[in-house]
Amino acid sequence: MKKFLLPLLLLPVLSGCHPPEPPPTLIEFQNDPQILRGRWSGQVSANQTLTLDLTATYKQEYFYAVTGTGKLGAQALTAEGTVVAAYNHRFIQPQTSPIPQGVRLRLTSGPENRELLCPDFQGTAGQSVWKCFYRSADTILGPFDLKRDNL
Repeated sequence: MKKFLLPLLLLPVLSGCHPPEPPPTLIEFQNDPQILRGRWSGQVSANQTLTLDLTATYKQEYFYAVTGTGKLGAQALTAEGTVVAAYNHRFIQPQTSPIPQGVRLRLTSGPENRELLCPDFQGTAGQSVWKCFYRSADTILGPFDLKRDNL
């Protein structure tokens, strides 16, 4: 009887074991190329270029805020939104940031509201590129590359 009790007693303990999660991946907030700050531009359509001048502000461990101004062709815009951390990534200090999960910015000009949606970052050591879509009330354009300009 003792042979059968020991496995039964250990079953709840063994079934509750899960492998530990890996530690969060940290990326330097001040210098990482995917952080939305500075000048970014992209060709939204054949005759429309989007240019943004953005500031990134640390908020908490899961996201940072983005604000700025820009132009869609000749039309002036203001930009405002957040960048949310991907799974198992955290903002630990204002100097560090996670790999972003995606970008969603409101672009406003007068009463008309638009959005910039960028679900994917595809940067390399020499180039910062977000894959984006531009959405207005009746149009979705993209995908297009939003690139950080080297100033």
